[in-house]
Amino acid sequence: MDAMGFGLHELSFLSNTVNEIASANDIPSKKAAKKFLADVEEQYDKKLGFESKIDKLKTELNKPDQQELNLLGEINAIPRLGIGVVKLLNLHHDDSKSTSIEEIELLIDQVLKCGGINAALNKLSQS
Repeated sequence: MDAMGFGLHELSFLSNTVNEIASANDIPSKKAAKKFLADVEEQYDKKLGFESKIDKLKTELNKPDQQELNLLGEINAIPRLGIGVVKLLNLHHDDSKSTSIEEIELLIDQVLKCGGINAALNKLSQS
């Protein structure tokens, strides 16, 4: 039994636990071990099924938290994006050219084709 991790301490703990359950449920102590083992045998597969369901539900519960973090990141990026757009508009304004909506849309399309702002910046720094 010791090879399975059931030493004297663990067997004593298990016995005491079964006796406490039996006492709390008015089960005669002579029948307690048999009832406990029968209950484990009957409910073991059901318990395993519940564990995987519980894990899935915990994952589902964490999804809104992760979505909230993603949204907070996006919200925090808005001021920086606004500053970038203002700088872009000022850059063209300083050249005494006005920036049209079409030019901004073209710029956005080019950035998206590169795979996003980080990819576009990396591409520019490699040029």
